[in-house]
Amino acid sequence: MPTIYLHCGAPKTGTSFLQVLFARYADALKENNIIYPQNAFTEGASEGRITSGNAILMANYLRPQLPHRIDNKDAFIDDFDQLLKEGQGSHFLFSSEFLVFPKNERTEALVRVIRENDYDVKAFYFVRNMADAARSAYSQEVKRHGEVRDFSEFLKTWDGFALHHTNLIANAFGEEALSLLNYDEHKGKLASFVFKEVLGCDFEPDFREKINRSLTDKELELLRSFNQVAGAQNAFASTFASDALMQIPSEDVVRFVPDETEYSILEGRFSNAVNKINNRMKGQPIKISSDVKESSVREDLTDFERFTMAVLAKLVNNTRSR
Repeated sequence: MPTIYLHCGAPKTGTSFLQVLFARYADALKENNIIYPQNAFTEGASEGRITSGNAILMANYLRPQLPHRIDNKDAFIDDFDQLLKEGQGSHFLFSSEFLVFPKNERTEALVRVIRENDYDVKAFYFVRNMADAARSAYSQEVKRHGEVRDFSEFLKTWDGFALHHTNLIANAFGEEALSLLNYDEHKGKLASFVFKEVLGCDFEPDFREKINRSLTDKELELLRSFNQVAGAQNAFASTFASDALMQIPSEDVVRFVPDETEYSILEGRFSNAVNKINNRMKGQPIKISSDVKESSVREDLTDFERFTMAVLAKLVNNTRSR
């Protein structure tokens, strides 16, 4: 039976990296009988540009409240049905961290179309230690959404929703359709693992570029200072600044270790979720964190660094208003 592969996340588990590879190796995937349909939302991915994958149209059909600008979000289901009818037994691959399968009529319609066209579903979802997931999410919020809170305050409201989202996958397609995988177990050879072990391809991508690299603690503090002047939740300004910052090569290995306060917040909020996730895990279990330190060493900025960030923030905001 032909298969629809769904790569659904979680965010900050190599999703951008894999989406670049899926686009760059689309022809090789097709030779392995796997079609990776491309659209306007994958433009530039094969050149290494960060995208949100080819499943944005599917994600917006399932959740029309998503902010992506699509003229007719309802048109997806008929186009999807036609795509499968024309598939002639080929497998399909769809990828996006925006893919969520709510319990509603739209998910039911998607499942019905898949079954009527005699397709199987295999969904793969990567998770990681909660402290690492939270820190990566925090970094992304600072980079892309103008976050100004410090990390411990951010932790009080953050939820990666990994348990909820994987519950929805299992509810829509069945437990047997879900492969829940530990990102840290496979990140050293993520491309090889996904292409050869998950997708069953006969080739291994050769790709050494860094996609959407993590910021160092000092870079995060600089950008947070920038956001405080540019305005909280100013996505335009923070994205403008972080895009420039990430063009600067960095060989620093970013390894995050939570302090006792941060660990306590995470343990109190997510210990139950970690246990339930591990009951489904294929491979090594995840933890709250592999290590804990007694206290954090704050990356204090100099007056000159704060002044420089303030000037940059004013310049960026002035550029946008013109």
